[in-house]
Amino acid sequence: MYLVSAQEMRQMDRLTMEELGIPPAVLMENAGAALAREIRRHYPDVRRVLVLAGAGNNGGDGFVAARWLANQGIHVTLCFLGREERLSAESALHLQVLQRMAEQVQSVRVVSESAIELASLRRHLDDAELVVDALFGVGLNRPIQGEMAEVIRWLNDSPVPVVAADIPSGVNADTGAVEGVAVQADLTVTFACPKRGHYLFPGAGYCGRLVVADISIPSWLAERAGVQGRLLTEDQVAGWLPVRKAHSHKGTYGHVLVIGGSREMVGAPVFAASAALACGSGYVTLVVPETILDRVSVLEPAALFWPWPEEGGKFAAGRWPSDLELQLVNRRVTAVALGPGIGCLPAPREWLRAVLSLPVPLVVDADGLNMLAAHPDLLRLRRALPTVLTPHPGEMARLCQATVAEVERRRWEVASRFAAEHGLCVVLKGTYTVIALPDGAVYLNQTGSPSLAKAGSGDVLTGMIASFLGQGLPLAPAVCSAVYLHGLAGERAAVPSPHSSKPQSIISQIGSAFAQLQGFPS
Repeated sequence: MYLVSAQEMRQMDRLTMEELGIPPAVLMENAGAALAREIRRHYPDVRRVLVLAGAGNNGGDGFVAARWLANQGIHVTLCFLGREERLSAESALHLQVLQRMAEQVQSVRVVSESAIELASLRRHLDDAELVVDALFGVGLNRPIQGEMAEVIRWLNDSPVPVVAADIPSGVNADTGAVEGVAVQADLTVTFACPKRGHYLFPGAGYCGRLVVADISIPSWLAERAGVQGRLLTEDQVAGWLPVRKAHSHKGTYGHVLVIGGSREMVGAPVFAASAALACGSGYVTLVVPETILDRVSVLEPAALFWPWPEEGGKFAAGRWPSDLELQLVNRRVTAVALGPGIGCLPAPREWLRAVLSLPVPLVVDADGLNMLAAHPDLLRLRRALPTVLTPHPGEMARLCQATVAEVERRRWEVASRFAAEHGLCVVLKGTYTVIALPDGAVYLNQTGSPSLAKAGSGDVLTGMIASFLGQGLPLAPAVCSAVYLHGLAGERAAVPSPHSSKPQSIISQIGSAFAQLQGFPS
């Protein structure tokens, strides 16, 4: 599913009107009708609706919705909080139709700004069973102030449900930013495509339930409009998952090398290895400091083990196995995961250079990222090779030399810019994980659960990504499938409670997540 910016949506609107010949008044009619239809579907018992409409096209959608609701026997009061001279031609047309209807039908009332006071508006609000927010929509790029801000505060304090047209007023459609005040919706009905701001916080927290309504803008126009964003869906990921062939063997499904672990963090590399096995890897070799081999080997007996020189319970950065590449070839390694539990090594530059020079797909996580942040020039070694970085916001901030607040405020832009500049994939973890690819495409993941907010969950994801890369999936399908499945397994691990889930719980649910997507009994 495409995920658009405000400008990309405007471009799709334009192409629909200019190349397909659908008039803007018809698109507005479709949008308003869809809004009314979803209100009736989700709130079938409501009989008194207040529509708050502004002077933009979002207000025009509200005019149409008010008419459709009235035609279905709903008592509708529309408060137009704008000036008629600012209306577009199609919005003015739909307002005139509603005004004529109000002259003949008692169940419709239209009140304009010139005839309304805030006290009167408050009475309308108190009398309503549901309020429609059609004030600003996706075009807003400034804070809401003055009387309009006061209206929104009243709305948010009201106990009645609120349905937002396209996006809650006050939420930036591109960034999800809320500067000042925004409508807290219970349901948001957006048109044609979801917008970035629906899935970027804090705006994502204002949308309530999100419904995407078809208004006759064809999805294939998104490519023509230059849309870069995608929202991962179950059907899409199901089509990417690797298939187990009847005529195959363990060598068919790749060999993942997990480089990690330290005296203080024994479990992290094991979580990555176990997740890789659960995702179908034929072989997984755990590369760990030699002094923790005995502790690690009992935690995942299905793995192979390769102890490396150590100092102080960590890898010895100055003692690199000289025959590494030969051993990699002999072991037929097809992907490497670097970082789970590794800690920050002293003077790691040459050690990192050796790992980053390995001619196979590479996933870097945890302290692997933190060490890399001190030597970002080494990323040039990966330009021609599939490379995935999986930072949380703090690690992303160190990679970008920014603050965590700056990263969180511009998650989409930060991840996509870094991916494009360095020719790699960035998986910026969090609620609605951002997956930015080197070609400029950006995917947002909608699976997941608070059960994943626990140490070790990221190590599981690292192993899953490495597994799919090692099985030969291309970069985008491998990463997106792993992130989606990881979130789905996290949802399943949250039963009966997200509090008690552990990384082992997530790993144990990977098979069930596969079964759900591939249609097998779970």
